[in-house]
Order: sequence, then structure tokens, then C-alpha cells
Amino acid sequence: MCAVSTPNVLAARYASPEIARIWSPEHKIVLERRLWIAVLKAQRDLGVETPEGAVEAYEAVVDQVDLASIAEVLSMWTGIPVFKLTEEETAKLLNMECELHKRIIGQED
Repeated sequence: MCAVSTPNVLAARYASPEIARIWSPEHKIVLERRLWIAVLKAQRDLGVETPEGAVEAYEAVVDQVDLASIAEVLSMWTGIPVFKLTEEETAKLLNMECELHKRIIGQED
């Protein structure tokens, strides 16, 4: 099973490498994990029971992101299959409107 891959056309063309990294799916996952680590720490500080070593375990892997594995788990949970579009298929989809206008006569909109 492959992960869904949607190219970020705007980032590829116009964004600096740092901005592209900040808006990347991997960085978003790291930020979400940091949020949950902060929540766990706050709960622990307030006296809410947290599993022994949970915070430390999350901190140890916070930067290890495998999008393919995440997509596979989500697919198993939801029953929605995931797939990967090739660059050629993506280009076809992005240019579909232009191609349809070439082939369908008399339907501008």
C-alpha cells in the first residue's frame, strides 16, 4: 500500500525551503505531537494519571515521521484505501480542464 502524495505546487514554485518545510505534512505531524506532549505534561502536573514513561516515549520519537505508515494505519481504521498518484497522473489531472476544452466543442463553461 502506498501513501497519498499530493504535490504542493505553490510551495515548489514560490516558497523558500524553510517555508516549504514548515508547511510540509511531516512538520505538521511533529507540531501535533509536540502539542500532545505538552497536554500530557500539563495533565501530569495537574495530578491526572498518565501512563508511566509515556511522555518520555513520545519525546523520543517526536521527529520520526513515516507518512506511509500513518496513511496505512488510517486506511485500516477508516476502511478508505490510500493510493499514490504518479507525477504523470497528477499532471493529467491538473491539466484536465484544458484537455476537455480541446475535445468538447461548444461548452466553454
